[in-house]
Amino acid sequence: MRDEAVSWFVRLRECDDESVWLEHQDWLEADSTHAAAYSAVERIWIESEDLPLVDAEEHASAEVIDLGARRAERSARYRYWLPAAVAAAMVGAVTLQSGLLRFGPSGETYRTDAVGTRTVTLADGSRIVLNRNTEVTVHIGQDKRSAELASGEVAFDIRHEAKRPFVVAAGGREIRVLGTEFDVLNQSGMFGVAVRRGLVAVSGAKGAETTRLPAGAALLRPAGAKADTVSRGDVDDAFAWMQGRLVYTDRPLDAVARDLARYDGGVVSVDPALRDIRVTGVIRIGDPATLDHQLEQLLPIRIEERNGQRAIVPARR
Repeated sequence: MRDEAVSWFVRLRECDDESVWLEHQDWLEADSTHAAAYSAVERIWIESEDLPLVDAEEHASAEVIDLGARRAERSARYRYWLPAAVAAAMVGAVTLQSGLLRFGPSGETYRTDAVGTRTVTLADGSRIVLNRNTEVTVHIGQDKRSAELASGEVAFDIRHEAKRPFVVAAGGREIRVLGTEFDVLNQSGMFGVAVRRGLVAVSGAKGAETTRLPAGAALLRPAGAKADTVSRGDVDDAFAWMQGRLVYTDRPLDAVARDLARYDGGVVSVDPALRDIRVTGVIRIGDPATLDHQLEQLLPIRIEERNGQRAIVPARR
């Protein structure tokens, strides 16, 4: 049973075929021991996110791979060491599960300010990471689990439970989850979902059709836009804030301004003359002065105070 659970977990890590996910759900529901075994595997993986990773191919030299800097390589490597790691850790899975249940009461509201992020382990063993200036309320009930993202950004790493689906409400929409890792943004009219592992279903705006997003897919609706944009590729950029970075690839300057506002807690406007600027680059998250300086080095702009608010204006010639 353990080997089957590990096999399913490995198979689903990069799977974008919904039929495979449905087949997996049938397997989970066929026997309660299937769900228990899979939950143990997934819980071990979630908890291992914060541990250094030893590459099994180079185990003799005990080379340690940094999870933060080498996350992109991990997905290509995990196939080699995951079954052995799970087999070794399975003995302690029951103890680990009972310990995690002490965290994250049902119906709890979590908030962050402009100073830092926050990591929360929920009562079901799932984990959420709140970006700055974020508010989310989580309900863990007997027959369902849900989260309401009032504003801000949250990275979810959700443990799959066939009988207790997880639903995220944000921006007037719903994200229904099969055990997965994904990021949700609901900020100043902008709505976005990026999936790094698993499969989610995003309800359409104003009655539009539901969009299913497999691993590697992202959905974005900028403020004021009339339609979603769905893209596929490397979604790690959407999670870069967890490592203290903001990564932009051909993004409008308005989107950058909204990020500045979130990290400052105020309002940041963009001069109409700069509306067409597209931004590609990486900046390090810091205090407002640090962010401003980096952007002024990257772009032909300056950031100044106007009527008690910050404004992005053209650089002086």
